[in-house]
Amino acid sequence: MEKHRCAECGFLATRNRETSNLDAMEQNYRNTGKSSQKVGFSPPYDIHEAPVCLMQVCDLWSEIGKSDAKNILSVIRKDRPCEAFRKWQQGFTPKEHREMMDRERFEERLREDKKSDRRWRIIELFCLLVGSGLFTLLGAWIAKR
Repeated sequence: MEKHRCAECGFLATRNRETSNLDAMEQNYRNTGKSSQKVGFSPPYDIHEAPVCLMQVCDLWSEIGKSDAKNILSVIRKDRPCEAFRKWQQGFTPKEHREMMDRERFEERLREDKKSDRRWRIIELFCLLVGSGLFTLLGAWIAKR
């Protein structure tokens, strides 16, 4: 299985403390391990919690432990086997990356179904031709008798 880094994956997300939604992990956070968005006044705190994997392939929270930039970077930059990896495209949320992946799988399934359907049509046509030929020969044989 191919190895990937969570920092490059579209399913890397962070929980938004204000909305509880899973947001895409911004580029700066992926590079530095620190969220650039702050909320609150005394003292301000990061609007985003530690990163999570939307596909739940790995438990990033438990790997990170103490949520500081150094720990976050070491965990999200680690090479790990992952079948769910999807190259991150800036501007898309983790949910949108999932929808793109699902749509691609659906389209691939449709292509496979069409290919399979064509095979069966060819087999049906072949059987029809062979059957017609056999009945024609049988009719000719009966007519001679």
